[in-house]
Amino acid sequence: MKKLSCLILMLLTMMMFGQTTYLKLDRISGGTDSVKLSDISRMYFANVVADTTPVSGTYALVQGSTFVMGDQIYGTPLHVVTLSNYYIGKTEVTQGQWKAIMGVGSNPSFFTAIGDNGPVEEVNWLDCVTYCNKLSIKEGRTPCYNIGGETNPSLWISGTVVCDFTAKGYRLPTEAEWEFAAKGGNRGSGHIYSGSDIEGSVSWCKNNSLNSSHVVGTKMANELGVYDMSGNLWEWCSDWLEPYPSSAQTNPVGPLSGSHRVMRGGSWNDGQPNDLPGYRSQSLPDTKTAFYGFRVVRAQ
Repeated sequence: MKKLSCLILMLLTMMMFGQTTYLKLDRISGGTDSVKLSDISRMYFANVVADTTPVSGTYALVQGSTFVMGDQIYGTPLHVVTLSNYYIGKTEVTQGQWKAIMGVGSNPSFFTAIGDNGPVEEVNWLDCVTYCNKLSIKEGRTPCYNIGGETNPSLWISGTVVCDFTAKGYRLPTEAEWEFAAKGGNRGSGHIYSGSDIEGSVSWCKNNSLNSSHVVGTKMANELGVYDMSGNLWEWCSDWLEPYPSSAQTNPVGPLSGSHRVMRGGSWNDGQPNDLPGYRSQSLPDTKTAFYGFRVVRAQ
C-alpha cells in the first residue's frame, strides 16, 4: 500500500505540472494493490465522506470541493479545481419556465409539440443571460449580468455583457461548475456518463432520441438528482473557450474575452464522446439551433 501511495503521489505531482504521459494507462498497480486513474480525484481531491443530504425542489445544492477537472482523452491537461457551494437547476430550463419569465408567445423552440415540460432550445448565449437576469429580478435577487452597469435586460441596447459572480442571482454555470455537477459532485461514483455507465439510461442521444429532444427529467438522474447532463441538449456555459491550464484553480470563470462560448453535454443528435461529462465543445455565442439549451445556477 505504501508503494501504491507513492505511485499516486507521483502521478498527482505530474498532473499539477501538466505532465500527462500517463494518461494511456488504465490502472496503477502497487504489489497486490491497484487503483483506477478515474478514482484518483475521488480519493484525493473530493471529500472522503460523501454528501448524503437528500435533494428536492427545482435546484440541487452542490457542496463545494476540490476535484480533478478534465477528461483523460477529450479534456487535457487534467487539472485541480476548487469550487465553492452553489445551486444548479435539476433540469434544463423548460419551455414552460421560459414562457413564464419571457412572456407568452416568446417560445423560440423548434420542438414545441413536446409541451411545456420540454427543454427550451433555439436560444443563443445572450438569450440565456437575458432569461437569467429577468428570473433574478422577478424573484427579487441581485442580477448577475450587466451591460454598461445596467442590469435590466429590457434596457439593454448593445455592449459587452459583464458577469458579477458574487451576486446572488441566476446565471449560466461556469464550465467547472457544470462539469463537477455532471460528475455527481461529492456524491460522484466515477460513471462514464452523468449518473451511469450505460448511455441510454441517462442520455437522450442519437441512438434513442428519434431525432428530437425530450421532456426533461425522463431519464435517470445522476448522484445529485440532476437530469440530462448527458444528452438531450447541448448546454451553454458562462465561459469563453480557452485551453485548459495545468495549474490549480479556485472558482475559475474563464477569460474576459474570446470568440466562442463553451458548450457541454451533447444533444439528442449526438452520442459518445459528446455526452461524456468531461467532453468540451464550443459555439459562436449568437448561434441558435434545436440542439442548444441551458440550465441555470446561483451562489448559495
